[in-house]
Amino acid sequence: MIGLALKSLQSRLFTAVLTVLAVAMSVALLIGVERIREAARNGFSDTVSGIDLIVAARGDDLQILLATVFGIGSTANSVSWETYEEIRDLPNVAWAVPLALGDTHAGFPVVGTTPEYFDHYRYGKGRPLALKDGQMLIDDTDAVIGFEVASSLGYQVGMTIVNAHGGGEIETEVHSETPFTISAVLERTGSPVDRMVFVSLEGFAAIHSEDNESTLDPLSNTGLDMTTTDVDGATTNSMDQGHDDHEHARGSINAIYVGLTAPEAALAVQRYVGEFQAEPLTAAMPTATLFRLWSITSIAEASLRAVSAAVVLAGLFGLVVMFTATLDARRREFAILRSIGATPTYVAGLVLVEAMMVALAGILIGLLSLAVILPILTPVFTQKYGLTLVFSSLSSWEIGIIGFILIAALVASVIPASRVFRQTLSDGLSIRL
Repeated sequence: MIGLALKSLQSRLFTAVLTVLAVAMSVALLIGVERIREAARNGFSDTVSGIDLIVAARGDDLQILLATVFGIGSTANSVSWETYEEIRDLPNVAWAVPLALGDTHAGFPVVGTTPEYFDHYRYGKGRPLALKDGQMLIDDTDAVIGFEVASSLGYQVGMTIVNAHGGGEIETEVHSETPFTISAVLERTGSPVDRMVFVSLEGFAAIHSEDNESTLDPLSNTGLDMTTTDVDGATTNSMDQGHDDHEHARGSINAIYVGLTAPEAALAVQRYVGEFQAEPLTAAMPTATLFRLWSITSIAEASLRAVSAAVVLAGLFGLVVMFTATLDARRREFAILRSIGATPTYVAGLVLVEAMMVALAGILIGLLSLAVILPILTPVFTQKYGLTLVFSSLSSWEIGIIGFILIAALVASVIPASRVFRQTLSDGLSIRL
């Protein structure tokens, strides 16, 4: 029966090939969308893979994650430098990097931080940040810019930029009196780092000390208190003291990236931060917070899957149309088979086998197409979006989808097969006018 089915399909090669291609494209789209969805999730997870906790003023975990990692929105309040030092010195903390937020440049977020940021930040399966040109922060007036900032604005090392207060495209106050010189451009990462401008905490603090030299709002997202008080109650400018560990930038910061000595210490440190007495804090666990983000975006993902499933159904519908449309042309073929002893069940089974062969060929061609196309698209997706598309072994969900497509093709072919079954020998040999 298989050999006979192959010869029958060969006699209708053009329509059979079109149907196979329709099924192949629908399968490639469905599995491809699933791979892109998984790559997007993995890309988000990889963006924060090296960060165990993000400590910020008391607020919503998702808001903290979006503000500090993706540069979207802002944190609820500020964190004192003393709090940063206390968290940095905890036994379970391997490293801690302070962040000052709230400024922008041409709509791109500006981040005040320390050189340790570039040592500990990881993206895309643990890859460190790399320089495209220049060198990392070496002076308080230097700025390191992401790849997208440089490419979209045409910036190069040595150019001067001016930051402004405000988020997104809304800039409420331009700090023209404190320009920065671009010292380095980062390689493309496909992560939010590409859209960021990095300056030192000292440089970030200098902007706002120029704005208000006498008093700074300690609750401001960007006002860094540049003064310290000694044991005699005297107030001095910390920028003149030359202490290590950026103590001259002591004051308010917005968040702290925390790396732990062991992953199992996360809950203990998170509980300690939640019960911190000096000021109300939140320690967001990036991985757990991302699950909340996926729950929010699950409707969009379901819609995308639904569209892909609709394309698969359209391909199966084309299979039914092809077999049904050719039934009248094959009346004599079926009648000859009946005349040489084939039963109605055998003839109907022949149609079912042909349909399954077309569906199976479409699935195999669709998977082979993905195996060829994904490696070609991976460099583009990695550079532009930080997504790594890998055609590895099929997941259980994908195997289930392929099984469903085969079953659906079998069920769909029952319609033309039932019509063949009902045809009689006399009907097949009769001539219709």
